[in-house]
Amino acid sequence: MRQKKLEKLLRLSISGKEVENLLTHLGFQKRQAKGSHVIWFRDGCEPIVLARHGKEFKKGYLRQIVKVLQKSGLLDEKI
Repeated sequence: MRQKKLEKLLRLSISGKEVENLLTHLGFQKRQAKGSHVIWFRDGCEPIVLARHGKEFKKGYLRQIVKVLQKSGLLDEKI
């Protein structure tokens, strides 16, 4: 299940709810910031700041998540 969500994230075709479930599963904690912005924290990773307008995240936010997961070693290269 996690593998499929990671693959969808890499293709940048994942829903907002799936992104939030994936980040939670990977150990990130969600904290509300101002307005529609949310900050996801995890020890050993840089924070991920997301703004969701509607059901989806913009592709730029999805690319940011991929970069943070790659830097922290949470994203396998073979995916």
